[in-house]
Amino acid sequence: EKYDRDDDDDNDVMGEDSDEEEDDEEHFEASVPTSGIGSSPVIETPAKIDIICGRGKSTSMHEGNRRFRELVAAKKPEYQRARRRDDKTRITTELVQAIREGGSKFLLFDTKAGLWYDVGDYYAKEKVSHSLRSRPSDQKRSKPKTSKKTGTKKIQHSPALEKVVSRIIQDQQALLKWMIKN
Repeated sequence: EKYDRDDDDDNDVMGEDSDEEEDDEEHFEASVPTSGIGSSPVIETPAKIDIICGRGKSTSMHEGNRRFRELVAAKKPEYQRARRRDDKTRITTELVQAIREGGSKFLLFDTKAGLWYDVGDYYAKEKVSHSLRSRPSDQKRSKPKTSKKTGTKKIQHSPALEKVVSRIIQDQQALLKWMIKN
């Protein structure tokens, strides 16, 4: 089952802040009906070991998300060395299984119901694989600066300076012509 959502900042499982200012109490809203999240039990409050899917400071600072980032960082070199897709899938699946076997859940907040739901393995694997692919925030490429057109803008000088420069150019041209003749 696939979830429709805007992926303009896919680091949300890792809890990294986007460029936009967000309130600490904001969470990623479930974009599917609560019945579509699976048959997982309703959760009123995430445990310290749970991974909160969302953005903002509260998500980033949550203990489970910090641990998640550590686990991802430990597996990232192996994932990036893997050349075959099935090897990358295996690494992702193993990481999700290890997290779940440790008692953690991947949770999404449903703002309409005011409750948390486990997003299931498909969504968890998507988020883990994205985290394994993405760069840490301190290594992200900065946006290239757009250069302004650097046309030849004529600088205005005083008429006296213009006259002197013009006279020097004429003298040099005359000298060059004389040198060519002789």
